[in-house]
Amino acid sequence: MPRIEDVYYPDNGRQLSPLSLDLPLSIPDLFSPGNSRSLVRRSMSKPLAQSSADILTRMFGSFTSMMARKETFPPFIHPRCFSNIPGKEHEIPETLVNCMSLSRMFAERTPGTSKLLWRTIRMEHERLWFQHDSFDNWELLAAVQALVIYTLMRMVDGETEHNDFDVPLLISVNSICQRLADRIGGGEFKNIMISEQQAWQDWVFYESRRRFVVIARMLNMLVEMGQAVTCSSLPGFALVPLPSKKVLWEAPNEEVWQKEFESTLRAREIFGVTTEGRLVRLMQDMSGITATNAEWEDWYAGSDGFGSLVMLAASLLG
Repeated sequence: MPRIEDVYYPDNGRQLSPLSLDLPLSIPDLFSPGNSRSLVRRSMSKPLAQSSADILTRMFGSFTSMMARKETFPPFIHPRCFSNIPGKEHEIPETLVNCMSLSRMFAERTPGTSKLLWRTIRMEHERLWFQHDSFDNWELLAAVQALVIYTLMRMVDGETEHNDFDVPLLISVNSICQRLADRIGGGEFKNIMISEQQAWQDWVFYESRRRFVVIARMLNMLVEMGQAVTCSSLPGFALVPLPSKKVLWEAPNEEVWQKEFESTLRAREIFGVTTEGRLVRLMQDMSGITATNAEWEDWYAGSDGFGSLVMLAASLLG
């Protein structure tokens, strides 16, 4: 994601909350007076594409309920949440624990509790914004994952008087994503087909980040996010690289994962969706990378819950 400049008061350098809508950003048309809305559904030119977009939107909406339990996490959040905090290596990060609680509140919301729910989400959003500079890499990843869940909650709820902070929410996603990219060197292709000695923990981190990027790009196909968040892919591609296989993502332990990872390394291939909606296999050999058309059935057979999302997103293209 391209960088949106950090936001500071011009007089004393103190960092602002993105909830302040008089931000000194040079983003045309986005911060017009009173404009805090940005999540507007895109209109599809073809009836079939519109039907696919409606289904994809509902599937994304289901993530807000899936987030309520670790056993049903959405397919871009790994059920084994690692941490770099000593003594808490296998505990779910605080940010995701909070998101789980808010997801349960969202599922049980009533007109009378909606104001409290969105006030709590705003408070959590501000906490992530103010504290993210001190987060480690796993905490930064958890922050953008949680913020996307809150964005999906906003899409499900529609525009209400209590959730009028679309733009600040998206700016936070973009800024924290950029901070994470600055930390790890950027590039969702990082470690995707290299390092036979790669640890399971490292693979989970980079695969989770790749899956988040794919989710962001698909959301950008469905809703107009203004210029708060833009997700550009490689020239000629809409989605690349696609998520890794189910046997890797859902491996029950490191031994099973290592066996499947070694098999994946031998194949030296990744997949992507072109801007025309075609599935392409990219294979690495001594001479470089070659691209060939691939069959959706073959790819889908090895995918997890992400597979249907990708196929629906591909049907919006071309």
